[in-house]
Amino acid sequence: MTTLHPSTFWRGRLSIVFVLFFLLLFAQAGDNKRKIRVRNSSVSLITIYWVNPATKEYIQQYKDDLFPGAANNINSFVTHEFAVVEVRDACMLADGRRAGGKLSAKNDKEKKKTSIALCNESRFVVSDGEEQVILVSGKGENFKAVLLDSATRTRSSVSSIVDSCFDAHSDSSFDTCNSESQVAHASQVKECVSASLLGTFDEMTQDLNNEKAIRKAMAPMIEDYTCGNEDLNQTKSVRTKNWVYTRPSDGVRENPRHVDVMFSNHAAEIHVVQDFVSPEECKAIEDKSRSHMHRASVASEDGGSKFSPHRKALQAGIAVNWDEEASGDLVARLSRRVFDYTNAVSDLNLSIEGQEDIMAIHYFGRGKKETEPDRYMPHCDGDCEGDEFRAGTRVATMVIYCTVPTIGGATNFAQSNIHVKPKTGSATWFKYVSSLETLPNGQLKGIMDSGYTEHSGCPVIEGEKKIVTQWMRKGVSYEEPWDSFNTMGVSKKMVDEMLSSGDSN
Repeated sequence: MTTLHPSTFWRGRLSIVFVLFFLLLFAQAGDNKRKIRVRNSSVSLITIYWVNPATKEYIQQYKDDLFPGAANNINSFVTHEFAVVEVRDACMLADGRRAGGKLSAKNDKEKKKTSIALCNESRFVVSDGEEQVILVSGKGENFKAVLLDSATRTRSSVSSIVDSCFDAHSDSSFDTCNSESQVAHASQVKECVSASLLGTFDEMTQDLNNEKAIRKAMAPMIEDYTCGNEDLNQTKSVRTKNWVYTRPSDGVRENPRHVDVMFSNHAAEIHVVQDFVSPEECKAIEDKSRSHMHRASVASEDGGSKFSPHRKALQAGIAVNWDEEASGDLVARLSRRVFDYTNAVSDLNLSIEGQEDIMAIHYFGRGKKETEPDRYMPHCDGDCEGDEFRAGTRVATMVIYCTVPTIGGATNFAQSNIHVKPKTGSATWFKYVSSLETLPNGQLKGIMDSGYTEHSGCPVIEGEKKIVTQWMRKGVSYEEPWDSFNTMGVSKKMVDEMLSSGDSN
């Protein structure tokens, strides 16, 4: 059942000021959409109202009351407030309108009557958590609505375990004044909590491993289906936002860019950014790469590179001349924008020092009869087995589309079920590492993606596909640049030292 409150913005009695206010509100709320599940576990009929923040008016969300044991959904936004009202024969809403029996928006013009009691209600505010559920229970003075999301459910489970362990080991023999008794009690509680949490985490790990196995098994089928269906639309984003950028080289504020957040978890994110590159910047890349284009390679299992029969594209690396950035060098301007975007939407805090060359890649369509079209098979740009982060490895990528083919050439993230149909000038950005913690010894600690950013380039059937790729690393510098590491993130210097000393045996 669809919700009603977005359409109520246009009620005729709202002034033009309020109309403009809500237009602005929703223009900024694209990344705050939330789906809320309402479950009526009370013994009463209930009705849900959205509370207008400007007028405090109650806007009914369902045409009919929600019966005991029933459930329904609300589509709303973070920070929006709702009132859950227990239905009685006749009662007064907080905004002064009469309700009762079958609550209805037809009561809009009802005048407040002092002889009618206020309705029992309980309010909740939409949080920024996921999997939100409103649990309605009780009746009369005990009537309440409680919001639960993934975070509150986790905290509740942990608190329940801790409380039960304290209760189980807090008997009459516990002496609060005896230090040995306190230590023994703390040890018992600790063992109880550890055992309980261990069982819970074992179950979670089993579920995650099963999910990962299913995800990997389904990926090839998703890949074949999405690449084979040219009419397939781009996957719908989970939220949207705008990125406003001011160039550091000349202080020019560029036009806001629309960003579709396609996927996000603790160690992986996928964004699609519109109008990221200008035609002039694409031309500059093409001019600098034209003379040294060569056959494209892929990373090999031993840390080097190899050629793939499926990849027939040409590529050329372009060293960024940062000394010319202040003079308006377009390649430097584009690469700077890539790193600034990455640092704006993540906490990676990447430096331009020691980074890989920006890469120009050119794919060619050979028609629908081609038996082995030009494609880039599923792969990961960095480690994607959920291992610990290693300094010097890739942590993020941006793929920029200068020319898109007429048929084919989409970008797939099959394990995330994300299908990107690129537009000229757009870019796909993704990172594949969690937030990094700096340890006391100065080393960085984090977890790599577990496969969600594995991606591919669908075959280019007709037309050409010209992209610019910037791979980004964490832990490189001018003293130890990107080519000091192999494609597996292992320091070449360390490998040479081990081989020369015979430690490799």
